[in-house]
This record gives sequence, C-alpha cells and structure tokens, in this order.
Amino acid sequence: MLATFSGIDGSGKSTLISAVAERLRQRGLEVETVQLVARHTPFFDRLEALIPEITWQSFCDIVAFERYRAACDRITELQSRFDVLLFDRYLYSDYAYAEAHNCELRLIKLLMERAPAPDLSLLCDVPVEVAMSRLRLRDEIWSVQENVPLLERARRAFLELVASGTIMLQLDTSRPLEDTVESVCNAVNARLDSQARFEARNGV
Repeated sequence: MLATFSGIDGSGKSTLISAVAERLRQRGLEVETVQLVARHTPFFDRLEALIPEITWQSFCDIVAFERYRAACDRITELQSRFDVLLFDRYLYSDYAYAEAHNCELRLIKLLMERAPAPDLSLLCDVPVEVAMSRLRLRDEIWSVQENVPLLERARRAFLELVASGTIMLQLDTSRPLEDTVESVCNAVNARLDSQARFEARNGV
C-alpha cells in the first residue's frame, strides 16, 4: 500500500510520518518511509547551485521529473518488500510549489497522471504562521521557499488539490500529534482491509 503525505514546509509531514510508521510497525506491519527527492543530497545540491542562473520553471520541472523517475524506478520493488510505503512528499508537492512560483504546469500535470497512483493521499495542513513558527526553530531556513508569501500560495494550491479530489484526505496537523496519528492509521488500515477483500474475491 502506498500513502503519500503532502503539505507546505513546516506542516509536520516528517514528524507525522515517523509516528505513523512506528504505530503501524507495532501492529505487525512492514513499513518503509521514503523521500524520493530531498535537500542536502548530491542531486539537489547541484541543482540548488544553479538557482541564480536558471528560471523557476526549469527548477520546478527538473525536481518534478526526478521525483517521477525515482517513483517509477523504486515503487514496484519496494511494494514487493513492504506492506506499507509512507512517502514524504509526492508530485502533488511539485504541483503546489510550481503554482506558487507562477510556473506553467503542463509537464507536472502529465507526470502526476503517469506516476504510480497512491492508495491514500493526505494533506498535512496548518496555517502559514504556524508553519513559519516551526521553521524558525530549525537550524536553517531555506529563504527562497520558506517564506510567508510563497507558502501562502503553495497552501492555496494544495487546498485546491483537496477540493478537486486529487488529494484524498486533509489533516489538521496543528492538532495534537496523537490524534492525527490515530486518524491516519485508521485510514491506512481501512485501505489495507479493502485491498485484502478485493484480493480474496479475485484470487490475487
């Protein structure tokens, strides 16, 4: 089962994913957490160094394609080894941040259509002021992306994805962590049960 977690920087994705993974493992499931694209990796460091010389359109398209490529290359193999895959960001994040940067979205929409579809897609949603207060506690703020105007625009784009049904479930991650963890685990278990019933009916 593939579950994706999206949301603006500082919305609590990583914290929630870690807690959900631990809870599901306690229930006997094999769980893997995955970041297809991350900062402070050789790929991202090289790309980030180009920011002063390339457009945001180029930057957003390159990141989206790398996430798409990694998803296509890795998901089938990971699904053969684990019951549940929890993805920290997916192509929905590329869409929202490209929208926030006023980029043309044709390529990212195409990649979203062709990428492996998640069984459960979740939006970790908080007001931007809450996200910024969390980001200020970190050692580093990536100012080109982690700033109020950009996060406001990205949050609106994420909420539009929820309204359209592209992202299935919106979570208020300003709530106590334990409440949110239980909601996510219940949603995961419901989909696993549904998959098991489907496979039993169809002899999979």
